[in-house]
Amino acid sequence: MLNHNLLVCKIVFKKLIEMILMKINEPVTMLTDYLITVYCLWLVFLIEIKGELNLENPMIIGSLLIGSIGISAFFGGSAHGWKLIMNESKIKSIWILTRLGLGLCTFLFILFALQISNVSDDLYLLILIIGIIQLLVNSYIVFISDKFLFTVINYLISLSLIFVIKLVSYFYSPDIISLWLIGSIGITFIGSFVQVKGISLNDKYFNHNDLYHIIQLPAIYCIYRALIGIL
Repeated sequence: MLNHNLLVCKIVFKKLIEMILMKINEPVTMLTDYLITVYCLWLVFLIEIKGELNLENPMIIGSLLIGSIGISAFFGGSAHGWKLIMNESKIKSIWILTRLGLGLCTFLFILFALQISNVSDDLYLLILIIGIIQLLVNSYIVFISDKFLFTVINYLISLSLIFVIKLVSYFYSPDIISLWLIGSIGITFIGSFVQVKGISLNDKYFNHNDLYHIIQLPAIYCIYRALIGIL
């Protein structure tokens, strides 16, 4: 009797999973995006219990950066996963929120890198203005085109700028925080190459977006380690 009940439960559970998966457009892409969301929220929680967050501390910007990555990933996963359930206008709105969020992430990354770098006031202001312009341009493009490539180009330009700043900063004044940020950007470059080139482990079950999401996890961890280094 017990074995019969277990068999029935197994069949029902299997059918339930199949029904759910039939409603999800890209289940692995959605799940890996949601994994990033959970991971980012967990890191923000760890940061808060490790140090006091205030507006004068660069940790608040770094925490907002990690949090915004998580929120953007949630919207991105929802846009990919629930495409078969939601109507086109809702999916388009979620996709816009995803790309706006990534634009904000890029700006926060620039701001965080500036706050922990020894640069002149003039260079600080110049890079900050560039960051603001990129944020505004990205926000404009999001509403006139749904091509994700524009968003990728936007954050790659910004990350390249930060990469050069941190390399120069590390050359003149070596520090572990700069190394963590350089590592984060380097990993992101690798992930972006995988995504743009469409490199996948399996086109059907683990595509280029899924692989990109997994690669981003250590990149996010590097940002977290840079933040912890400030304490």
